[in-house]
Amino acid sequence: MMRFLRFEVGGASALFWMLLFLTPHLNIDALTQVDAMKLFAVIFGSITLSIPLGNYVHQFTDAVFNPFARRRLILWPRAVIRYIEGELGQATRFHDGLYQAVLVFSKSHARTSKIANAKIAKPKPGRTQELNIDFKVEILREEIANRYSYYYARIENGVVSPVFGYLLALLLIKMFGDTRYITLYPAFSPWWMVSVAIAGAIPVLWRIPQLFRELDDLEVALVALQRDNWPTGTLGA
Repeated sequence: MMRFLRFEVGGASALFWMLLFLTPHLNIDALTQVDAMKLFAVIFGSITLSIPLGNYVHQFTDAVFNPFARRRLILWPRAVIRYIEGELGQATRFHDGLYQAVLVFSKSHARTSKIANAKIAKPKPGRTQELNIDFKVEILREEIANRYSYYYARIENGVVSPVFGYLLALLLIKMFGDTRYITLYPAFSPWWMVSVAIAGAIPVLWRIPQLFRELDDLEVALVALQRDNWPTGTLGA
């Protein structure tokens, strides 16, 4: 359910930017005279369109800005890949060069450590106790997944949706530029809307490098902790 809501948000964001880029070309006087039924049809159609549009926005983002690549956004090497290759050496290889099998196995195993005869903070004379440490791997998995969700949300709403909205606005101007609702000649410079999109993208995208640093630390910590649970790869040449 949450995934569909995320798709819907991405699609709604693209439609919002489309409307924003259309603003200089809109005939406000004609739009204020639209009857309620037509307005309701536009709103309902936009909601219906937002889910498939958001799905396409997400698939495009995943293909072009995939955070699971060896180099995120081309410039940011993925630390966990380097760590796994350093641990495996030349003797073992996987068909998948991104080592998703190692990551999946590392996320799938829970660990419980038992320290016997650990001293308590203020032990009574001659008294010791056993300390059981239960490592909840699902919390670490959730923290990693949350940061990937934050990344997708920021890229989709800060870059992809505005670009899709701009292209949709150009398409509508081309198709309906001679109607009473959309004019071919803008009332003011469209570059103002582009400036708004850039200004809005800066704070949205600003935290992505920090997300990458956090993901590097969390993923390396996870696979290092679960080193004994890695799957068996193929022998190197």
